[in-house]
Amino acid sequence: KKKELKLPADKKIILTVAELIHRKNIEASIRAFAGSKHKDSILVICGKGVLLKELKDLSKELDISDRVHFLGYRTDILDIYKISDLFLFTSRQEGLPVSIMQAMAAGLPIVASDIRGNRDLLKPYDESLSKDYLVSVDDIEGFTNHIDTILSDQELMCRIGSENYSNCKKYFDISIVHKAMKNIYENLLNN
Repeated sequence: KKKELKLPADKKIILTVAELIHRKNIEASIRAFAGSKHKDSILVICGKGVLLKELKDLSKELDISDRVHFLGYRTDILDIYKISDLFLFTSRQEGLPVSIMQAMAAGLPIVASDIRGNRDLLKPYDESLSKDYLVSVDDIEGFTNHIDTILSDQELMCRIGSENYSNCKKYFDISIVHKAMKNIYENLLNN
């Protein structure tokens, strides 16, 4: 897949999947990536939107345009999750983000903004490892520090990714969601 997408085979991939609009805060992802000490990584951004030119210009301004790959809208996104090492999601506002659920299902460690939706998925219980990698929306340095911490520790990457996969199956599998929704509707009908 890396070869098909013309991505370097020897680089760690930090993936962001979001529409390129203000609410998704992709600028923060680019700035956090630029500050990372891991120059052996690339940032892959999947999505389209009105801010594409502005975000490409920011990558040039930060002198990282050779390490930031804008792949546009993708129909093969699940394959891209599989070749990634870390998922970065700096959105300002979410309901229940599908992209984080997909990253969890792919077994990726995740650094994300500490907002409703993200928090609901990444902190299903108090001891969750991922809760420690939720960052205030405008804390670029916090995002950068968490990227560096995770990419510096292969065992930590695996532990967080494994926990995310397990939590996805345990709490957000479609059969569990259907059962919960059925119970909600039955309770409403019986009251």
